[in-house]
Amino acid sequence: VIGEANGFASKSPSANVVAAQAALRSARTFVAVGTLIQDGKTLRLQIVSGGASTLRMQIAESGVAAEVIATSSAGYVRADQSYWRSQAGAGALAGRLANRWIQLPAGAGKRLSSGLGEFTPTALARCLGEDLGRLSRGGHTTVDGRQAIVIRQAGNVPGSTPGTLAVATTGPAYPLRITSTGPTRPGGKVDACNNGKGNDLRGNLVLNDFDHAPA
Repeated sequence: VIGEANGFASKSPSANVVAAQAALRSARTFVAVGTLIQDGKTLRLQIVSGGASTLRMQIAESGVAAEVIATSSAGYVRADQSYWRSQAGAGALAGRLANRWIQLPAGAGKRLSSGLGEFTPTALARCLGEDLGRLSRGGHTTVDGRQAIVIRQAGNVPGSTPGTLAVATTGPAYPLRITSTGPTRPGGKVDACNNGKGNDLRGNLVLNDFDHAPA
């Protein structure tokens, strides 16, 4: 029940992270919206996860906008003229392709979605618990009207990023907001969550509509 306390407000920071991972894995669908800044470029991102078979993304970066739908059997993209102009070989066709849904070759939709790395639904829960460094409590907050406890991540070990994680204290312990406040340190385990090279990615991702994502 969403309105009932789940007891995690009194748990340790590490227990809250583990609970958030488990809650996110159990969600059949969710929506994530965020603004990320890296190398001076701003990326606005919306991810609608429809479970294992459907993923919808809206991406806007440096005046280029695109929307992608990836299913288990097909992929589709709808993008503005600037996006198509940036694609090799699409310059002359950019005007005709702009703002239309285009079916992609088999597997292309999954390749596009996999390019999001740790922000893909399949990786997000896993990455919440990797390379965290020192954890501490950061008080309480509300995210979209829902009560949460704030977990601070020091980002003091290789592969870690300083920031905060807001975990719901009522209903399932969903991760409600993920914030990066500083650069990721080089090193650490190299996997879908970390390329080992470090980066200056900053910003936040807000998650909501768990099990009630739009069709």
